[in-house]
Amino acid sequence: MSRERNSQLLLIVSAILSIAIAIALVASIIPSVTTEHERGGTPITAVIAFWLDVAAFLVSGILFARFARTPGRTGRGRRTWTCILGAALIFIGLCFLDAADAYFRHGPEMAVASRVLIVCAVAGGLAGILAVVQACWLARPVAESRES
Repeated sequence: MSRERNSQLLLIVSAILSIAIAIALVASIIPSVTTEHERGGTPITAVIAFWLDVAAFLVSGILFARFARTPGRTGRGRRTWTCILGAALIFIGLCFLDAADAYFRHGPEMAVASRVLIVCAVAGGLAGILAVVQACWLARPVAESRES
């Protein structure tokens, strides 16, 4: 496989994972958090935060898919955005682990939400790592790769 094809493949996998995470958040996490009534909890704030995560994953997925569709156009701006989005997905994945731990302590009714968040955290981290690898390693112009 060529470097360009590998680069496209990594972006496609990152796009699919990002959109799948957004769907999982909308289908499973947001309804669970909305109906959760823990003392001292703030489900409205958590729901807003999860909707922001949905938006971040959708935007990342759409941009990764768009970048994969036009593999010939590589530039610093595109590589920079891919790397920034990948790092953001890794960070959000780590935040999901914290939320999963918190919801796990809320009792058995939030156990499913906690497990879904762990899966989303792993998938988000993987999508972010693949995007960063694509941006920093595979998307280097041919002239740069010959020099190193």
